[in-house]
Amino acid sequence: MYVKDSLIEKQIEQDLEKERLKGMIEEVEYELSLLPCESSQRPTLEERLEKLREDLKPLSN
Repeated sequence: MYVKDSLIEKQIEQDLEKERLKGMIEEVEYELSLLPCESSQRPTLEERLEKLREDLKPLSN
């Protein structure tokens, strides 16, 4: 019983982390959509977006 509860708890934590990352990705994508193409902030946001997507990959499997 304890092992099952532990697995369920781990899955819930993983799901919460996945949703948190998805929310952060949406936020960065929105910020990028507001910036002009020549903005100096654009490369920083694009790097952040790529990092968030990389962090999400292992949770999506």
